[in-house]
Amino acid sequence: MIRYLKEDTSGGSPIKIFLTNVGKYAEGELVGTWVNLPVDDNFESAKKEIGINGQYEEWFITDYEAPFEIGEYDNIYELNELAETVQDMTEDELEVLDVLSRENGYDAKEAIEIIEDGDYSIWADCADMGEVAFQYLNDTGMIDQLPDWAQDYFDYDQYGVSLETGGAFYYSKKLMGYIEVYH
Repeated sequence: MIRYLKEDTSGGSPIKIFLTNVGKYAEGELVGTWVNLPVDDNFESAKKEIGINGQYEEWFITDYEAPFEIGEYDNIYELNELAETVQDMTEDELEVLDVLSRENGYDAKEAIEIIEDGDYSIWADCADMGEVAFQYLNDTGMIDQLPDWAQDYFDYDQYGVSLETGGAFYYSKKLMGYIEVYH
């Protein structure tokens, strides 16, 4: 039985959690509210709003919107720190975080460190690794080092396979291209 759901109306935050009362959930009622992170005093009022009190003392996260995975019992203070970092990220950086952490095994902190250190490149509008190779060789000017007659016969697709084999490339639907992580 769903007794109470509060819709999130504030928007703006890249991280939102649905905070749920564990005791009420165990009794068959879903009592919860959306909370934008980072939080301050709002967290205590959110807990009070869902009935966290002397009788019901525990809460957990039953849903979320974030560019990385969030567990039911993740530490709210650690999530706050991540949220403070994430709120200043560009759309491209948020996409890199999402692709690395949700789909490719990096935890959120590792992915954020890669972003903050600039240890990645975005190869946008590349449908395959052959297009990445073409863009890379032209951007760096390396293709110009070949004689003109050899440039016409260069196999970008095969070089793309070599790049992918020796590197860490992850496809992003949103960027319609690849994210390369330097190791």
